[in-house]
Amino acid sequence: MSLSSLAFLLSLSALSWQCRGARAEDPDTLPPSDSPIYISEYQTGEGWVELFNPSSETISLRGFTLVAGGTPQAMSKATIAPGGHYLMSGISEITDGSGFYLKDASGALVDRIDTPQPERYRSIVRTLGKDGAMTEKLEENPTPGFPNDLEGRAAYKASRRRQGPDGIRFSEICPTGKSEFIELYNAASEGIDISGYGLSDKEDYTPFRFPEGTVIGPGEYILVQCGADSTAVIDGVCYAPFAISNGDESIFISDSEGFIIREYGPVSAPKGQSLFAIDGGPLTTGGYPTPGESNLIAGNPPAASLASGQYDGIDTLTVSLQAVGSIRYTTDGSAPDASSALYKAPFRLAKTSVIRAVAIAPDGSKSPIASYTYLINEGHTLDVVSLVGNPAGFFSVGSGIYSTGPYILKPPGSTDEEAPGIDYPYTQANYWRKWIRQANVQFLPKEGAGFSADCGASIFGGFSRINAKKSLKFKFKKPYAAGKLHYKLFEQRDFSEYQSFVMRTGGQDVYGTLIKDDLVSSLADGLLDAMATRPAVFYINGSYYGIYFIREKINKHFIAAHYNVPKDSIDIIQGNCHVENGSIREWNALLGYVKSHDMSVDANYQYACGKMDMQSYADWIITEVWCGNRDAGNVRVFKTPHYDNKWHWILYDVDMGLYSPTSDDYLIYLKPTAQKICQTDLIRGLLKNKEFRALFLDRLEYQMHAIWHKDNVNAAIDRFVTQIGGEVARNNKRWQGTYQGWEEKINGLHAFADKRQAFLKKEFGSNPFLKSLLNMTPEELDRCFEP
Repeated sequence: MSLSSLAFLLSLSALSWQCRGARAEDPDTLPPSDSPIYISEYQTGEGWVELFNPSSETISLRGFTLVAGGTPQAMSKATIAPGGHYLMSGISEITDGSGFYLKDASGALVDRIDTPQPERYRSIVRTLGKDGAMTEKLEENPTPGFPNDLEGRAAYKASRRRQGPDGIRFSEICPTGKSEFIELYNAASEGIDISGYGLSDKEDYTPFRFPEGTVIGPGEYILVQCGADSTAVIDGVCYAPFAISNGDESIFISDSEGFIIREYGPVSAPKGQSLFAIDGGPLTTGGYPTPGESNLIAGNPPAASLASGQYDGIDTLTVSLQAVGSIRYTTDGSAPDASSALYKAPFRLAKTSVIRAVAIAPDGSKSPIASYTYLINEGHTLDVVSLVGNPAGFFSVGSGIYSTGPYILKPPGSTDEEAPGIDYPYTQANYWRKWIRQANVQFLPKEGAGFSADCGASIFGGFSRINAKKSLKFKFKKPYAAGKLHYKLFEQRDFSEYQSFVMRTGGQDVYGTLIKDDLVSSLADGLLDAMATRPAVFYINGSYYGIYFIREKINKHFIAAHYNVPKDSIDIIQGNCHVENGSIREWNALLGYVKSHDMSVDANYQYACGKMDMQSYADWIITEVWCGNRDAGNVRVFKTPHYDNKWHWILYDVDMGLYSPTSDDYLIYLKPTAQKICQTDLIRGLLKNKEFRALFLDRLEYQMHAIWHKDNVNAAIDRFVTQIGGEVARNNKRWQGTYQGWEEKINGLHAFADKRQAFLKKEFGSNPFLKSLLNMTPEELDRCFEP
């Protein structure tokens, strides 16, 4: 994007620059200004700097000067409203790593940046804290001229978009294979001049623009090969200097003035396949790459005239299918074959429906199955996950993974005479079996493109699987799928490849707040390894199943993705010393060493330090103590020689925590117990060492003030309530309870957050066992716990 295009695009050109031409003075010689203005965001590669006014007064910028690249550039007229942002665009580009600074009208120094960051598609966001300290962070989604929050991001995105020629459509996107390419199609009846139009995988940076004189005729295609070293046009084929990131980035089409007119993403396609459209329709998964040619070919699955999605405020929906050969279809989720209903005319849908279709060529060969979900007038406020598969594989007595099977369930605690049948937890039932069912899973977000992927679906969880509302796990390995899901499921993760993910109900909290584990995981993420979470509504074959949470699956692939290490190098131990992956030998050796050696001896402690990450362990213990998690068997530890070859702790399943602010269940993580949870040997041994005790108290202080402070926890609870509150009444009607009952449970979470630290402070100061274990002084108690 040119600097002039960016200035036009933002429509903030009240700012004009006048180059004074004089060499700037050294900022170290300037007196400090009393102006509250500071630089809140900048992108020197694109040539813009954003200012922020934190005061309650409108401030004039007349006479202010920005010195960039040693060259002073002055403003003639400008003001910043209270709490407002102002964009200074068109500044001298800084690419040599030199700094820049801002002066007021008197020549005093207002603010300065010593080492600008020149990457074109990212920015640096600066925030002035209440304590006067300035913090900086790298921002993947710049918001020049707008606040650096979700609302500001939305407003900035809206400012960058406008309606372009409707005929310009994506015809095919291929993010995998030997050749990555983007194909555009003109669905209009006349040719369209796209001179100066841009293609990019970044919203804020356009590395490729079509050359002058580029016209797409009606019904014609234009091909852009991606991953080139530079922009070029050879024999009618365009070459763009950016690569398509499968499952991560979106693709943007911008007009000649820089406004985005069409976008798709995140791009998600199995290896060797492309996303294809027919005659400018919606993109469909599962096509064979056909660069520069029609996508209506034998072997491609039936393409629908409307994409799967959420359609509200309509009477009916008309959906047509198109493919080479005859089309056979089903509407109950089962896989279509040659004996299924023959497609003859478009579907007219008045309620939520699923359609699965296959194209059968004259020689009898079948295309891959296309699966579509249309949610009609459901009015959801969340993203939706739709599972589509053979109903018998889910619900039949003989083979349904949801079914109890041919058994009668005996109520817990009853005798054979009172109620004959199988005993709790009903391990003979189908849902305890390791059955995997072939299915298709679709993600239908409120905004942007989702995905449709074949998968293997199975019941997930421990005792929670006896509940009517069950968690599920989706695997994308062969033979159920192409091998991996390519989609950025979680914004907080920097990877977009998944071997599996989980749709979780809330576990033991399924009929409670729903959010306990998700709340704690979101707060502790980064402190410890924890499963990312994303709320969604779940459907099976078009039937509503309520609120679920998309979660990462804790396994070797989770560790490999988070730490970029080989998956086969990882040891994972769970529960009470059960091997999930690799070997338990070194774990047992560590436990045995700590049990048999005095950890107060420095040499012994240093040996243990070489085997386990002490901060990770202290953080895990403190987190579980604050939660009061009664399900102490949910322990996960891992190590790999490709990271630091030390044991690290993973936060996992705290649904049975946050029960009562005065619960002393935390003691199971510190005292010897009848359960013989092996980690208590570690903590009791390590706390004999002064160095570890100091570390433990430092981490206790940090967590209680930065993570589990009541204000922080209450704000996080409110965020979850805002996210899922609009869906709770329908969820509880489907399963159990009322909205009012849920609100009462949420109020209980707030009470836990308000009162927990006061109780823990009292316990750590007076509980006889804790006094013998830690012997915290009144000063240490005051330091470690919030006032």
